[in-house]
Amino acid sequence: MLTRVARKSLGGEARAADLYDALRAGHAAEAIGSITGFFINGQSVASICDSAIQPVMERLGRLWIADQREILTEHRATTICLNGLAMLRQMIGEPGHDAPVALGSSPDGDPYLLPSTMAATVVAEAGYRDLNFGPDLPLPLLAVAAEEHHARLVWLAVKAPRDWARLRSQIKATAQQLEKLNVHFVIGGKGIAIDDLRPLKNIHVMQTMSELAAFARGTLSPQA
Repeated sequence: MLTRVARKSLGGEARAADLYDALRAGHAAEAIGSITGFFINGQSVASICDSAIQPVMERLGRLWIADQREILTEHRATTICLNGLAMLRQMIGEPGHDAPVALGSSPDGDPYLLPSTMAATVVAEAGYRDLNFGPDLPLPLLAVAAEEHHARLVWLAVKAPRDWARLRSQIKATAQQLEKLNVHFVIGGKGIAIDDLRPLKNIHVMQTMSELAAFARGTLSPQA
């Protein structure tokens, strides 16, 4: 069994510095070791995502403005972070067979891999059986999957929506379907217009992975 050491959260900048250097240089083993090291030393998956992976990837994602070749750096770093999250998922282990299901994706036209993968790993640590359908998924299929798998929670990770007005309409329809199934619908990401979503029913807007983690833990109670 994995032994983790409880310790206070390190400062965001200090935690991300070594990871940034390793990803910028393409040192996969070092970067993955940094990600898993945070976890072994007592950091939650949500904290690792919010304080390390997300800010580092945003910083790397701006490098191409000065040099287009840095797109290669960002894509390589994405792959390394995905491998790091896969390692965290293995370290978390599998929940009991009677654990409820949480599933999700990013919407069609949104190609980013990391946001939905981070969400999946976060809900897994909370105690859910996670099903990640990845990027670019037609949104109506989430309700289909939720009914098929008897999900309790559905997430939608939005970073770069193709058409926000169309997506908002689809979100509203999906929220209504999920409400009939008594399924919680969580939406987050840089690509959402929060004020547009707040009036809609059965939608929980999350701005950080730590918020998602807390919400997921709360919905695991039998009364949720």
